[in-house]
This record gives sequence, structure tokens and C-alpha cells, in this order.
Amino acid sequence: MSGARHGWILEWFVKDDDTLVDRVDVIDMTVEELQDVFDEPSADSMMCYSYRVGAEHVESLRRHVGCEIDLRRFDYFVSGWSERGFRTPAGLYPPPRISRQRSETPTRAPCDTCPAKRTPDAALAVHACCRVAP
Repeated sequence: MSGARHGWILEWFVKDDDTLVDRVDVIDMTVEELQDVFDEPSADSMMCYSYRVGAEHVESLRRHVGCEIDLRRFDYFVSGWSERGFRTPAGLYPPPRISRQRSETPTRAPCDTCPAKRTPDAALAVHACCRVAP
């Protein structure tokens, strides 16, 4: 393997919708720890696929992400990413890291209760409750 990095992100979407709210890095977790959390026997699969976060996963993930996990309001997924040149032990290429992009200009002010305002990177978040990009 090259010196290319790999890791995981937590993404969340409007409940029962495909509208992305935000994404944050999952920090300080090894592939083995994530395999235990998601009961995934394959390190290669853990590095390449997305896993839906359920109530049984929240406590294990909470201290490794810089945001609140609210399963009542959002659907969450943990996904692997890698830099160009990274390969898993079996020689697979995990998906590339997605760069964050701002959404279109807001048409009205975001609400005061939106959880996106409380994320560490709130300037890039899309407010799910009011559908406003800061």
C-alpha cells in the first residue's frame, strides 16, 4: 500500500429522503473497532461500503463524531473513503473522499432550532428543518 490515507465519514439525510444534511469525519476509530460496531467480518467491506446507523450503534460512534446523532429526525450512514492510491488488504479501492460544497444562496434566514447550526462546521451545513443553506 502507498502512503495514501483512508478513513470514514458519518453522513446524515432528511428522514426517508435523499437530501444530504451534512457529513463529518469519524475520528480515532480503527477498522477493527468499526467492524465490531457494525458486526462486519470483512475489513475490505468495512473500508468500501456504507453502513446504516441504528440505535445499537449510536453510543459506540458518539465520541468519534463532532455532532449530535438524532435518529428520530435523520437517517445516518458511516461510509469509507480513501485518497488516490490506497488499496484495502484484498486490493480493493474504497470510494474517494467527497469534497464539501456549499449549496445555493439561501432565500430566507435559517431557523433558530436547526441542529445544523450546532455542528462544528455549521457554515457548510444545510439546515434540514428549514432547507436553507447558510
